[in-house]
Amino acid sequence: MARTGRPKKEINWSEVDKLLTIQCTDAEIAGWFDIDINTLKACAKRDHKTTFSQYADKKRERGKISLRRTLWQRATDDKEKNTVALIFACKTLLGLKEHDDGSRSVQAKVDGKATIVLKWADEDNA
Repeated sequence: MARTGRPKKEINWSEVDKLLTIQCTDAEIAGWFDIDINTLKACAKRDHKTTFSQYADKKRERGKISLRRTLWQRATDDKEKNTVALIFACKTLLGLKEHDDGSRSVQAKVDGKATIVLKWADEDNA
């Protein structure tokens, strides 16, 4: 007996990979291909024998690595060091924090033992 119903939707997985790398949501990817999100999930099961969520998590990690690499390069470039990128990297990667107690300071724990506190002098008290 002949198969009836809609033809199988073919997905360009290399394009899906690119969209996942730039952290697109499942709904955005489904919209890009003009399909329902459930169709996207079914295609992942059919083509990759896994859930779309598991597939997407692996591919999104590549985008995070690329973003981390760019942040690191901008924060550590000797020729054009980006101070904002350096501060952001220190806060997110090293756990440095600014405390809003009226003075400007940054605090970090080193190996969970010692605490380093850096304070800036206010312009009025300089």
